Amino acid sequence: MRTCCPSFYFKFQCLASKCSDTCCAGWEIEIDEKTETLYKNVSGDFGNKLKANIENGQFKLLPNERCPFLTPNNLCEIYSNLGKNSLCAICKEHPRFKEWFGDYMEQGLGLCCEEAIRLLLNETSLEFITYNSDEEIISLADEEIFFRDKILNHREKIFSILKNRSMDFKERLITVFHEVKSFEEENFPFLLSNNSLEENNFSTTLSHWVKILGNTESLGKSWDKVLGAIQTKTISNISSQSVFSDVERENIVIYLLFRYYAKTLYEGNFSEKFKFALFFLIILENFANELAYDSVGDTKINAIKMLSKQLEYSENNLYFLFEHFNNDVFFSENSFLNLIQYF
Repeated sequence: MRTCCPSFYFKFQCLASKCSDTCCAGWEIEIDEKTETLYKNVSGDFGNKLKANIENGQFKLLPNERCPFLTPNNLCEIYSNLGKNSLCAICKEHPRFKEWFGDYMEQGLGLCCEEAIRLLLNETSLEFITYNSDEEIISLADEEIFFRDKILNHREKIFSILKNRSMDFKERLITVFHEVKSFEEENFPFLLSNNSLEENNFSTTLSHWVKILGNTESLGKSWDKVLGAIQTKTISNISSQSVFSDVERENIVIYLLFRYYAKTLYEGNFSEKFKFALFFLIILENFANELAYDSVGDTKINAIKMLSKQLEYSENNLYFLFEHFNNDVFFSENSFLNLIQYF
């Protein structure tokens, strides 16, 4: 199978105990059936501990939401006792993701992981590589394959525009916005466009976006603290707030489009995928310090990590945002184009 991934994908290595924010805490950890059967057959004291800490196909998290097999120095007892191959599917794969499109697959690293973010931000020009893998091929009809390739070619065109550094960054975003809309109208002319002519100023629009953030499903106490800091901040001009360079901005937008744009093969609505990338970037631009609130280390990495966890790792929150992108006047084309002017 043809497989595509960012060029930094194979550089990734889990930081384990060196990570400032272990992925073995704060999440529900589901155990696949094959691994659960393996755990049930482990004997001795460690086997007893395994059986005592699994319930309804999940690890029973401790009161502080840490995995019961996570040591005080953030190492995995299962790994150290039974080896890497004994880890359940989620623990083996996280933070990796995969998406199948017939005989073509894409894989990457989720932005909930600080090492993945560091690799992304360090790219001087984000590139993607394609190679052959032994992943299982998913059957697609000929017309689906044709449309898939059309989407992928169009995404390459978008990437080329976003990488054209002879243009000002905001001009690249505006050009892509119109390019996406044109492609959507060509392929889905029946979609209604949310293009209100109502002009909302910067602070009114961004204040509404903060309100929408506040209505997303909270994924933990850390987000609640961050949200409180965001809500109490005075809204001001984006350009005076940014901690990100143009290259980092470019990488973030391209990477989010890599993760979501091809899904339009199944989901349609190209505009909402680009709006998500823009929404993500604009929130980062104006609230990086608040998103990194009470975190140790790099502000940029912590801000991206927090926002990714809250938005990308909840299907409910993604659906909630997409609904607003399509129906809320403050997420109209004009609203986005207005805020882009502040880059």
